[in-house]
Amino acid sequence: MDGTIGPSYGVDILSEVLRDLRLESTVFCVLELREPWAFAKEPLEAAPFHIVVEGQCVLERAGAEAIELGAGDLVILPHGGEHVLASAPGIERTPFKQVLHENGRSETWTQGTPIGRPLEIRFGNPAGVVARLVSGVFAFRDLRRNPILEGLPGVIHLPGEHGRGPAWLESSLRLLLDEAFSEAPGSSTVAQRVADILFVQAVRAFLSSTPTSAGGWLRGLTDPQVSKALARVHRAPEVALTLQGL
Repeated sequence: MDGTIGPSYGVDILSEVLRDLRLESTVFCVLELREPWAFAKEPLEAAPFHIVVEGQCVLERAGAEAIELGAGDLVILPHGGEHVLASAPGIERTPFKQVLHENGRSETWTQGTPIGRPLEIRFGNPAGVVARLVSGVFAFRDLRRNPILEGLPGVIHLPGEHGRGPAWLESSLRLLLDEAFSEAPGSSTVAQRVADILFVQAVRAFLSSTPTSAGGWLRGLTDPQVSKALARVHRAPEVALTLQGL
């Protein structure tokens, strides 16, 4: 062994770091939304995600530019920030709890409480142009200081192409929905595990598409030399290391 490492080394370390997150993910609802519409989501101690299956919409956050979303796009809010989804900017927003109430639902997501079969939500003008979304939550059992979450931006937007998501997203989403709506034994557990995998895939895709100059220390996980040093720190945090030693 000559001590060199291949480009896959950083991915292995990424797996170790992600494993420490102890994910508990879920698909909360499948939405059929017809223009004009807009609803506001409250902040969470988790990471909500939205997948646009059909149509388009915008994601709005206070103090930030609106993000246009189209079919095949995945967007994650790693820090659980308050946000608005709308068919277009400037539309009067409805609290999401009211949207649930109008659909005869009172359930809201709370950590540790299984949702079971995803809610099917319809909202907006019945004659309007449709957008279909799948929304859920990536939750973490350990809510204490977590370096990987701190290293992620407020929003991760992974755009699709030509109305389709990347192959890993489409295959995961298909299996996720099949299991989420299945009545087969163990289907909810399978759906949760697939959602966990979706988060890992999304973080990996985000890091691989992030310029070297951005992405903070997480970007170093994909660098052959930096990842070696990070691995040493991660595996033995109690050991005093010098810069020369790293």
